Amino acid sequence: MSKNLLRFGYATVLTINYNRQEKLNKDKIYIFFRENAFIIILLNILVIIISPWLFTRNLGWIDFTKTGEIGDTLGGITAPFINVLNAILIFLAFKEQRNANILLKSQVDFEKNKDIERLKRIRNLILYDLENRIKPNAEAIIPETKDCLDKLNDDGIKVSTDHVEFNDKVYLANNLTDYNLIFNKDNSDLKTLINIYSRVNFIFKHTPLQISRKYPMDRENMVFNGITEEEKTRVIERNKAKKKIELERLIPNLESLISAVEELIEKYK
Repeated sequence: MSKNLLRFGYATVLTINYNRQEKLNKDKIYIFFRENAFIIILLNILVIIISPWLFTRNLGWIDFTKTGEIGDTLGGITAPFINVLNAILIFLAFKEQRNANILLKSQVDFEKNKDIERLKRIRNLILYDLENRIKPNAEAIIPETKDCLDKLNDDGIKVSTDHVEFNDKVYLANNLTDYNLIFNKDNSDLKTLINIYSRVNFIFKHTPLQISRKYPMDRENMVFNGITEEEKTRVIERNKAKKKIELERLIPNLESLISAVEELIEKYK
C-alpha cells in the first residue's frame, strides 16, 4: 500500500510539474508573439504583397506561370501567410481578452471585499452601540424609574440623569439596505433591529427626567404661576396620575428592549 501511495504521490508531482511547464511554455509563446507581433505582421504583409509578383516570374528553378489560372495560384500561395497572420492576431486578441477578464475579475473581487469590510465595520459599530450604550443606559433607567415611582408623592423630586448617549444616532447614520445585508441570519432580525432603535427613540423622549418635566408636581414651578392653590392641587393630582401611568409602562418597555438587545448581540457578535 505504501508503494502505491508513493507512486500516486510521484505521479501527482509529475502532473503538477507538467502543468506548470505547459503553462510556462504557453506564456513564453504569448510573450514572444506579443513582443514580436509588429515584426511578424510586417513580414507576413510583405510576403503577401511580394509573393504575387515573385511567383509569377519564371525564376528557372521554379515556374508558376504555367499552373493554370493565375488567381488560383496566387490565392494558394498567399493563403497560408494570411492564415498565419489571422491565427496570430486571433491568438493575441484572445489572450488580451483573457487578461482583461482576469483584471476585471480582480477589480470586482476588490470592490466586493471592500464592500464586505464596510458592512463589517457597520455591524461592529451597531453591536458596540447596543452593548456599550443602549443596554447600559436602559439598565440604568429601570432603577431610576422605580425610584421615581416610590417617591411619586414627593413634590420636590428631581430626576437629574438625561442619558444623552441613549439615542438612535448611530443607527440613523447608515441605511436600511446595509442593515438588511448584515442582519439577515433570520427573517426577523432586521425587524428586531428596527424595533430596538424605534423604542430607543421613544424611551429617550420618555425617561423619568422627561416625564418629570412633562408633568411638574412642584408647587413652586413657574407653570403654576397665576392659578389658585385649589387649581394647582387639581393639576398636580392629574399630573401625578399621568406620571405614574407612564412610569409604570416604561419599565416593561425597557426590560423588553434589553432582552431584544441581548438576543441580537449574542447572535451577531
